[in-house]
Amino acid sequence: MFFLSINKYKKHLSFLLLLLVTIIPLYAQNIEVIDSLKKIVHTSTIKEKIQSLNQLGWEYRLSKPDSTIYYSQQAYDLALQYNKYTDASVALNYMGIANGYKGEYIQSFFYYEQSLELFSKHLDSIQLAHAYNNIGRLLFSQADMASSYEYFNKALLIFQQNNNIEGVGYTFQSLVRIYETQGNFPKALEISKKVLEIREQTKNTRGQISSHQEIAGIYMTLKNYTSAQHHLDKAESIAIANNDIISLSEIDLSLSKVFYHLKNFDEALNYCNKALIPVTNNEALLLEINLQLGKIFYSTKQYSKAENYLLGVVSKANKIGLIEPLSETFKYLYLTCENQGRYDESLNYFKSFVLIKDSIYDVDMARTIEKLENRLEIEKKDKENKLLKSREEQNQQLFASEKNKSNAYMAAMILAIIAVALLLIYLRQHIKHEILLTSQKEYIEKQNQKINEQNQKLEKRNVDLAELNTEKDNLMNIVAHDLKSPLKNLKGLSQLVEMAGTLNQEQKKYIEIMKQVSDKGAQLTTDILDVNAFTIDDEEMLHPEYINVHIFLQSKIDSFKTDSESKNISIQSNCEDKNISIETDENSLSRILDNLISNSIKYSPENTAIHIKSSVKNNHLSIIVADEGPGFSEEDKKHVFKKFTRLSAQPTGGESSNGLGLAIVKALINRLHGEISLHSEHRKGATFTIGLPLKFIKKDKNANA
Repeated sequence: MFFLSINKYKKHLSFLLLLLVTIIPLYAQNIEVIDSLKKIVHTSTIKEKIQSLNQLGWEYRLSKPDSTIYYSQQAYDLALQYNKYTDASVALNYMGIANGYKGEYIQSFFYYEQSLELFSKHLDSIQLAHAYNNIGRLLFSQADMASSYEYFNKALLIFQQNNNIEGVGYTFQSLVRIYETQGNFPKALEISKKVLEIREQTKNTRGQISSHQEIAGIYMTLKNYTSAQHHLDKAESIAIANNDIISLSEIDLSLSKVFYHLKNFDEALNYCNKALIPVTNNEALLLEINLQLGKIFYSTKQYSKAENYLLGVVSKANKIGLIEPLSETFKYLYLTCENQGRYDESLNYFKSFVLIKDSIYDVDMARTIEKLENRLEIEKKDKENKLLKSREEQNQQLFASEKNKSNAYMAAMILAIIAVALLLIYLRQHIKHEILLTSQKEYIEKQNQKINEQNQKLEKRNVDLAELNTEKDNLMNIVAHDLKSPLKNLKGLSQLVEMAGTLNQEQKKYIEIMKQVSDKGAQLTTDILDVNAFTIDDEEMLHPEYINVHIFLQSKIDSFKTDSESKNISIQSNCEDKNISIETDENSLSRILDNLISNSIKYSPENTAIHIKSSVKNNHLSIIVADEGPGFSEEDKKHVFKKFTRLSAQPTGGESSNGLGLAIVKALINRLHGEISLHSEHRKGATFTIGLPLKFIKKDKNANA
């Protein structure tokens, strides 16, 4: 049945060859390697000669598979003559690959089976694994997923047991195709990245190009075009370093597709033209490039150019026997004609598009049945004509008539046998497809069950965490609230002691310290209560009102004048439009700026400046507070808006910090449905940018200039 499955695809060898080329890693020929190997063949020992012949066969597999068969056959004959069975098995393997590229799948499978037999007989586990992998790829090209998956896993197990990292990489790459075919792109992406790691570890540069292209292709399927472009750029840099012309053309074509999806048609056209230059003899790649050009010109409404390229694709595809590109080509042809008002032509192209979408198998079966029906019709007509002449030549025509009847019966029997055979093939494929679908459905149901179980566990954990967080906040509020009154009482008692009588200098000093400590404690409890209160998204606590941005910022700067002058720090403001008034909650915005400006003063060294800038654009208010202080390290940035966080910078004037100021800022920003961002380099100052959505903005003609 395996050979029947191969035979049904023989009319589309070119299409299957293109599919197989995408499965086997695409490495460009290395001319220098080929030249050096040819020299070794004529000057080396028998062992080196056999290995060099095999390596020559491997290098020629892409562009000249007949040369691969030629050199590998010589290696095979020599290896058998000198009992080099492993090298003989490798030669058979390479001949199998070459025949696969030629589309001779029965012959390819024959060589793989011979290779497998030799590997098994002489216990060469590594080469046995390579044979399993190659047979798996051949079965994959015949759409026999279950069998190919079985062979891939056999190969992977042997490679892993022998710690053969390159072999593991080859098998992983094969498994990627299985997961892509099943639509499991996250799994395909995960394994493709493992393949890339292996090729980077083994310094396989051509393999790295292929892996980057493969990963980019998966990202494009997932519509993650930024990541796709990132990997294509990496592949391009490696290909340039290796002077890999064909890979460069493929990469440029892929980049063109990325920019096409991003609707950057100028860049898409630029990369497509770059891809076109070096591939004048590669018909399959030329077809794909011309199809891409047709799509680009269609998208930019250059319909005449689009039609020229698309018709060229149809012509070349028919000439070389490629069917796969025609589906998309006819689609854009009917759309092109439709946009030009040529509806009759558009309808014809649409019919072609629909017909091409049918499976190759169904088309072949329809054509076979049609040919048989035509043959029966011709024989029927021939029989009728001879019966009409029977009156003139009764004896001769009678003999001819009987002969024709016999032929007709024979043809009918042949037709019946063929019809039964085709029906059996169809039923076998249908049953196999149903079994595969059932297996996949069971697997998906099991995975869904596991996911549901995990989701339930996560939901319970989230509920537990939320409860713990609420308990923590409530406890903190209780503690802060209970501490607030004693601290205020402490300050009041200190003041009473001052009023009670004459105190010496040392006693006054201690009283002052007690007042400062009580003030700091009271402020800390206030901040704790505030940061927890602000975290609650309660819009009823907001009281929007109109404020003039310029006047508001100037009042903030004036309120910090004493603190800034004590450290000789200047505060400079720049309001782009001094007549702009906005509607927002003034108390919340005031608290935000108080914390940001006080922090800038607290952590900035003397003789520096603080810059405050505001602007309004697209119904949003932007306020920037920038200083020349110590800035934030990368570790600081991870925790900057968290509660009770002590960062690496220290106040420059001995001021205190409880680690709640920026947490309060973040909570208030969230309450106002705004955003805050930090740009900072360690020891190079910090810039906080506030963005607030505003319901109303108006010009205030009476505002102070």
